[in-house]
Amino acid sequence: MMRPALLLCALSLTLAAAQPAPAGPALPQGVVWTLQSLTEGGITTTLSGPRLTLRFDGQTASGVTTCTLYHADYVARAEVLRFGRLVTTRRACLDPRDGLDYQVLNLLGLTGRYQLSGGGATLTLLSGRDNRLVFAQAGARPGLALEGARWTLLGSGLAPVYFTFTQGRLSGSDGCNSFSGPARLSGATLQFSGPVASTRRACPGDQAASTLPRLLEQGLQVQLDPAGQTLTLQGGSVPLTFQRGTP
Repeated sequence: MMRPALLLCALSLTLAAAQPAPAGPALPQGVVWTLQSLTEGGITTTLSGPRLTLRFDGQTASGVTTCTLYHADYVARAEVLRFGRLVTTRRACLDPRDGLDYQVLNLLGLTGRYQLSGGGATLTLLSGRDNRLVFAQAGARPGLALEGARWTLLGSGLAPVYFTFTQGRLSGSDGCNSFSGPARLSGATLQFSGPVASTRRACPGDQAASTLPRLLEQGLQVQLDPAGQTLTLQGGSVPLTFQRGTP
């Protein structure tokens, strides 16, 4: 017959084993992460030049690689992370299929778990024993937060006014004509930095934001909300508020 003290000890161990494992830190929402290094098959590559980004919003992850905009659904629980099918929009540039873009997107698709370290400043995505992607938190720098999204003017109706800003190029539509040109973000000022190409269609009526390309040639102040979901361009006669969307 088991003694009372031994019985109590056994019950305590059983109850402790039945308790769920403590959940890991949740993935921060609305934070832009920039890729610092990748390891595949135990071989590590440290990145230089334009940064590759990753952002988690609700149930969608999105970002930009060297030549590709991407987004995917994801599920994160405890420290387990699974991405759904990656949807990509490829741009014309010099990155072959077996280059960096393919390598990064392949490792993202294989991700099985994540780790937050450095007080939440570093995010590591892991798959297997020898594969990992290491990201650093970019904070609220507007330049990185603007990347990899299509920003659509609120209330622009059936002919949307929108723009994208990716790797130093600003493209979009004023609701009638499309435009594109090199651009820069200096501090909080977004501005074209070179010749702007645009279509020359005759546009009916008085477009609400038909002067957007001209205003961007002069420079507009960017104000990004803390969650990174809306931004306001100021500098014209009326502030223009845009909402984040996928490209």
